[in-house]
Amino acid sequence: VGSPVTKMMHSLFAVLCLVLGVTAEGDWTVTFNNNAGCGNTCDKPTKYLTLAYQFATGTPLDATEFLVAAVEEKSHGRLKIKKQEAPIAAPDAYAQVKAGTTDLAYAIPNSFGTGQTARLFHNAPFGPGPTDMAMWFKYGGGMELMKAHFGRDGVMPFIGGDAGREVLGWFDRELTSLASFNGITFRGGAFATDVFEFQNQLGMDVIAESPANLAARITEGSLNAAEFLAPYPDTFFGIPDAARAAGWYLTLPGIIEPAAVFIYVMNQNSYAHLTAEEQGWLKAAFAKASHDYTQWFLHENIKEIAKWTLLYNGEACNNRPMCTKVSVIPDSVTDQLKTISDNALDAIAAGDSEFATVLASMRAFMANGGAAAWDEMLEPHQNFA
Repeated sequence: VGSPVTKMMHSLFAVLCLVLGVTAEGDWTVTFNNNAGCGNTCDKPTKYLTLAYQFATGTPLDATEFLVAAVEEKSHGRLKIKKQEAPIAAPDAYAQVKAGTTDLAYAIPNSFGTGQTARLFHNAPFGPGPTDMAMWFKYGGGMELMKAHFGRDGVMPFIGGDAGREVLGWFDRELTSLASFNGITFRGGAFATDVFEFQNQLGMDVIAESPANLAARITEGSLNAAEFLAPYPDTFFGIPDAARAAGWYLTLPGIIEPAAVFIYVMNQNSYAHLTAEEQGWLKAAFAKASHDYTQWFLHENIKEIAKWTLLYNGEACNNRPMCTKVSVIPDSVTDQLKTISDNALDAIAAGDSEFATVLASMRAFMANGGAAAWDEMLEPHQNFA
């Protein structure tokens, strides 16, 4: 009812409401579209991607919650990550993604069980630190090599974050020469085995052990040294307290694992079934999640180490909090360890052409000294404390 002009005004207002994503009702109250900003995806159904993962939710190495949040944000809720109910072994997670029964999996690259080469996508002894690893992946051909490695299984890799440089470990003695390593039973990762046990030059025994068991092993005296990762995750598992109580040394530098890259792998068909717009959201979410986890992990380490009293050169504790003895390996010993490391990596490369190709690419990229050369030049001018 009403004049043609009134009817026309009502029609124009209705169109305006549709354009603005609002609805006008009897008493002129207005309800805004909950998907404002979602572009042409408003009111379309949500797609779910399933995710298998290696580390329990809430533990330091679990970055999956960062991806869950980033996917939700970048897709305006149009894509969601559905995590499996519990963590599973990385090879099992990889098998599910390869078979297409799960869309995504998250773990350390070399834990998926795809061969020696994958270890180089996590780190390499005396190799690139986090900044250089990121640059090698983006500018040095590292990402293309990783895509080729996993692509043969119908799987796509995405960077999930970098937990940063690891200390050499906690040791029950100061390492002043290669002879100091003799007789040590050391909990360490794969490359620690390669270097420390290479041709039995150091007389060490490197074993695998869950980080959850390390504090007890240190306390009972069944280990002489242990490496896990960094102040925050080590503290999560009670390792520093046990090491301090046993009189152990936090030993530097971090030469065996200068970086700690984690990745997601995705079934190629799962990715192909997404629209181009959805693929864009997902790639943006991977980038954000990787950045956020890396920065969060570094910040947690900084907060934790700030609580410690670091004692160098036999300095006394004098009742200060969390006194931690620090030992730095002499440069001459570090140089000898690098020679052993290079020989160990070359021995692997001699029997694995793909490993040799990736190692050569990484070494070529680092030939100019990497980011460390620039940082070291500027470091004296960066102390604003």
